[in-house]
Amino acid sequence: RTDLSPLPCVCIDAKRATFRDDSIGIRLRSSTGRKVNKAASKWEILIHIADVSDIYFDEGKYSGNMFVPSKKGVNVHLIRKAAERRGQSRYDLPLGPLHLLPPVALAALSLETNKDKTPNRCVTLWAYIDERDGKLLEAGLERTIISSPTA
Repeated sequence: RTDLSPLPCVCIDAKRATFRDDSIGIRLRSSTGRKVNKAASKWEILIHIADVSDIYFDEGKYSGNMFVPSKKGVNVHLIRKAAERRGQSRYDLPLGPLHLLPPVALAALSLETNKDKTPNRCVTLWAYIDERDGKLLEAGLERTIISSPTA
């Protein structure tokens, strides 16, 4: 994973959201080793999303070609079955949202739960955008570690 924890980030989920899994940040393009077009921009925009694969697996623990399930005390089989039954998150219900994953899984993934300075494991979309005309010049995905976002 790319360690982005020295870079500040800001949570973009509503304060009243039950699951805070999104944050944004920026980084100097030159810090990545990728080509910089100084006339276009020196910054990359970063969009961080909590890595849901972490409730299923511990990164780097393999047995042959298969992952060894996480030891976070979460019943992986039940979480998968709940997600399969729901199929998608619903936000249009009268009693509130029904998320794809059950509350115990959401709590384990929420960026807000890492108040003890435990790094947040995310999937980060980076975008290099020309500041002159707003055109996307390059983009990519990285598995990252970020600091606790500012609310």
